[in-house]
Amino acid sequence: MAFNQTTFGPRAVSNFEFESGLNPLDSVGGRFNDIAAYLSGDEQGATLFRKSSIQKIPTTAAETDFTLNKFIPAGVMVSNIGIFFTESCNMSGGTGTVKFGFGSTSAANEIVAGTLLNGAGEDISVNQFVATDLGNAATTGGNGLVIAPGAQLWFANESTLYFKVTTNVDLAAECDIKIVMEYFPISNS
Repeated sequence: MAFNQTTFGPRAVSNFEFESGLNPLDSVGGRFNDIAAYLSGDEQGATLFRKSSIQKIPTTAAETDFTLNKFIPAGVMVSNIGIFFTESCNMSGGTGTVKFGFGSTSAANEIVAGTLLNGAGEDISVNQFVATDLGNAATTGGNGLVIAPGAQLWFANESTLYFKVTTNVDLAAECDIKIVMEYFPISNS
């Protein structure tokens, strides 16, 4: 690498600031190398992510299908899918559960099979984040998200991400979430 700087991913997306003790030209040269690695996702190991806009889980008990058009870029391997609860998801009944599934078809179960995120009647608090790479549960009685066995995670073409939310009782209020997906560019040849 030019300028004898090690590549450091976060530096590629941070502000240009002079760092004491470093030649400013070395810093600029290292930044260009970092930006190139970040954009190309080459063997430097860059992991990129996408986040959805707010998705609203309706208050009525139902199975609701969501579509994130062209959410998955072409030529990438999906490495993680998560759900960020930007609002509390409050069950109005003592037996209420919320189930999520993800897929590349409208069945929405071939990447992450339908998974109950909470135990019966447990509310999911605001700012909870559950993800396949963390394996964490949103509540004490809930389950973590897991990539489905045999899931095809490499996408040759830009693709839509589908997800399905199933609630078995009415929610106390609409619940807002964001979907977060990590991926890295890779060729299959």
